[in-house]
Amino acid sequence: MTKKYSASIKIYSIVISLLFVSLFSISAQQDATFIDKSETLDIVTWNLQWFGAPQESYNASTFNQQLTSVSSVIQSLDADIYALQEVVNDAVNGYYLQKLVDQLNADTYSNKYIGYVSDRYSLYFKTPTTDYPSQCIAFIINTETVAVVDQYPMFKDLYNGYSTSFIEGYDGNPATFWSSGRLPYFLQGIASVNGVNEIIDFINIHAKCCDGSEDRRMYDSEYLLDAVNKDYALDNVVMLGDYNDDTNDGSPYDEWYADDELYFKEVAGEGIDHISVSNELYDEDAALSNNEYIETVSISDHDPVMVRLKLNNAKVNQVITLESIGDQLIGSVVDLDVVASSGLNVLYKVLYGDVDISNHQATFNTIGDYAIQAIQMGNDIYSAAFSNIITGAVLDEESGIEDEYAKKVKVFPNPCSNMVELKMPDSSLKSIDIYNITGAKVKSLIAYDAAKIDVNDLVNGLYFIQITTGNISVTKKIQVIH
Repeated sequence: MTKKYSASIKIYSIVISLLFVSLFSISAQQDATFIDKSETLDIVTWNLQWFGAPQESYNASTFNQQLTSVSSVIQSLDADIYALQEVVNDAVNGYYLQKLVDQLNADTYSNKYIGYVSDRYSLYFKTPTTDYPSQCIAFIINTETVAVVDQYPMFKDLYNGYSTSFIEGYDGNPATFWSSGRLPYFLQGIASVNGVNEIIDFINIHAKCCDGSEDRRMYDSEYLLDAVNKDYALDNVVMLGDYNDDTNDGSPYDEWYADDELYFKEVAGEGIDHISVSNELYDEDAALSNNEYIETVSISDHDPVMVRLKLNNAKVNQVITLESIGDQLIGSVVDLDVVASSGLNVLYKVLYGDVDISNHQATFNTIGDYAIQAIQMGNDIYSAAFSNIITGAVLDEESGIEDEYAKKVKVFPNPCSNMVELKMPDSSLKSIDIYNITGAKVKSLIAYDAAKIDVNDLVNGLYFIQITTGNISVTKKIQVIH
């Protein structure tokens, strides 16, 4: 009887101890509701429902309606990285991700947002049409808190078209692998929040839709899980996007959550849109309560889903400083001056612009704005880090004749809203091209001594007007503000 009583005391003590630990863990959690955004890494997934093709949408009648509403919601969420689905981005219908990025930067009076879009989509091996535009997967990042190390569509070397007849380790029909080409989109970034830096792999998915496709989703998801466990086994991984299914027991995603000590757990989700993290990020999620947020919107048939993570890294921080080099001429080769407090070697990333970098030298190839950043991946002692972003314009190298000609070219009003006018010093035939800050040509026309150019369809931002006549080519910068 004494033994039984002693055993009962021991069991009771264990229960009390476990209860105390549990209560301590709960009390140690911070309520995300009361934490400033600067203290957390905020991650969003959102299917925009045919952004750029309002004729396919149930919730918009014009693109301007889509653009205004989506930009407003993204600003209200104020996240660090957005994984987007159903973004139209092709030569036939238009490149709408950049329009959204430009709008966000204009609305926030900044240049902090940058977009990345996959070049793979459903039936990507066929030319998109106006009846069926591309359905692309994309990321938008806030460069103040995230630096991109690498990005690419996964499995692009395995799936090159509908004729694919074999993919090793794949149990489904390889001809329809990942919705016939809408491959998972991988982005590795260095996140820097509240003095803590971590390298995180984000995998943005848009799985095959609709009832009757459960097996296809299962085959695709299991193949993706195997690849992640093989190639990114020790990485911090966030799997997010339009799963096109729930994640309850019996779903096509069961395998992802089969071992909660090794694989994934869902940290935010609604309906078919979910965010899951690998076991390496469990602590970052468990540190907070009320860290899942879903905003109800009317512009898409999907609501944006957000999770807030509290980053945790015991490594030593390092500081990287990249010296500005200002505006450059086409063909210029300029030394880049960078200092990392760790003394470790850095890598350079061109955020936008046509710039080649080798051996700490940048070569500028075409007109337009550029942005360059340095990153350092860290080691056993130092955490990864990224530098400030240096920006500038690349201009034509003008001879004395071109310089004099440029002085006689008048561009007004500048800034402009609806129309910009050009007055040129002679009546010779001229080709006029307008480029956005990424170097993409957005308008072309022919003129003589004057031209009026409608800019109503251009989003707010900086543009370059290149005027070419004979052997003379000059560039003028304009700002569009609606």
